[in-house]
Amino acid sequence: MTVTAIGGRGGSYIEGDNRYYSGGIGAVVNGTVAVPAGSRTLHPVVAGDGGDTRVGPDDSPGVGGFNGGGTAGNPKWPGRNDYAPGAGGGGASDIRTDPTDLDSRVLIAAGGGGGSYYGNGGNADSPSPSEWGGHAGTQTAGGAGGRSENIPGDGLPGRPGVGGTGGSVADFPVAQSILSGAGGGGGLYGGGGGSLGHSGGGGSSLLSDGYHGATLEGPSITITYRPPGSPCTGSVCIGPGLFGSS
Repeated sequence: MTVTAIGGRGGSYIEGDNRYYSGGIGAVVNGTVAVPAGSRTLHPVVAGDGGDTRVGPDDSPGVGGFNGGGTAGNPKWPGRNDYAPGAGGGGASDIRTDPTDLDSRVLIAAGGGGGSYYGNGGNADSPSPSEWGGHAGTQTAGGAGGRSENIPGDGLPGRPGVGGTGGSVADFPVAQSILSGAGGGGGLYGGGGGSLGHSGGGGSSLLSDGYHGATLEGPSITITYRPPGSPCTGSVCIGPGLFGSS
């Protein structure tokens, strides 16, 4: 069967009409997937977009999107009303043979990194555009976290399936900051989280053949199939969540 999977977009950082930085866009992966020998079921798992954040008294970090999006860090400056937390990374959309085993994934469309005070998130399979943002996940390792420029608050690296957490002030209460880093995108390996005020990197995608790029479309998985011996072709599009198909 042919599968088109679209990963989740990173959340956006919103500061009224003065500043707006969008999350990185998710990957689109179009390839042929066969049911591996010994398995009768493929499980599509559709990503969620990363959570947006707004400047204000709420210091809540952006939440990572379903299926591996990294969560942003926490600003740490008690009593302030102008917190500027990073946004969450987008999750990945994938096809797997075991719903609980990341190693069974056979196709993955990665998610984008979250946006932040200093810039847009990294697109899927790409690093943050910021010098101090998270790096992209690769085919063999998670993306490195962004290094903090002044106050200690590095982003965490990505790991298998999960984007890195954005940076928070490391030596609080000696140092304080209204900023936090954005989360990395999910994928085969997650993108790194951004350091304080910087955006997350995109996760890495996986496909055995077919097309691979990026898209502004929302996360989904579309399966096109032809039953053996039948002249008919069917198609089903699956929204966010997990669904098993025999």
